[in-house]
Amino acid sequence: MPAKPKTKRAVVAETFGIPADPDDISYVNFLYARRHLSTFAERGRRELCYITEIDAIEQAILKTLDRIRARDGEKIFREATGYLREAIDIVVSERPRARSGMHEAHV
Repeated sequence: MPAKPKTKRAVVAETFGIPADPDDISYVNFLYARRHLSTFAERGRRELCYITEIDAIEQAILKTLDRIRARDGEKIFREATGYLREAIDIVVSERPRARSGMHEAHV
């Protein structure tokens, strides 16, 4: 049985150290579904590690691409972004996908 919204808000508040906005149930649902993931303390609350890591990667990529565009021009910038997209697509396609259920039906 799924948790009731009031219970979800209480769990989110306890896990992440933030008051859950009752008007933003989609954010409460987002955090509730990720309550088991790794977090770290930041400014009196808990943050999801993967979101912070992705933000750091994104900033590094944007800074590097801006530097490439300024130094080497738009054509090389576009080439570099193409390589980056291709590399990410390869990594994603090579990773095994998590199965949605505990057991897969055997045919």
